Amino acid sequence: MGLDADPYKAKAHADAGRNVIFADAEDSSFWSGVQLHRIEAAILAMDDIEAKLISVRTLRARGFSGPIISHALYADHVKRIREAGADQTYLTMHEAGRSLAAYAVDAMDVSLRD
Repeated sequence: MGLDADPYKAKAHADAGRNVIFADAEDSSFWSGVQLHRIEAAILAMDDIEAKLISVRTLRARGFSGPIISHALYADHVKRIREAGADQTYLTMHEAGRSLAAYAVDAMDVSLRD
């Protein structure tokens, strides 16, 4: 299940058949309705650092013990997110660079075979 704080994006995902709802991670009333026992893992893909920190801290404060994985836009955010309680935090552009390099290698292998 996914959530998005943009009602238009949430509706577009729902219309496409995805299990996405409109919700704001910074809204305390949202968290009061979350059934943590039904969540196996939390993946935080939002860009806003404060929303990520609130999400991680709230999940841990409410007793969530499953893995929390987040991306980070900046190196200094990695430490803050991990200190808040996330299990893994990835620097987005670092991971994107690795993926881009893998695509380049695949492209070179294809051209060498032709």
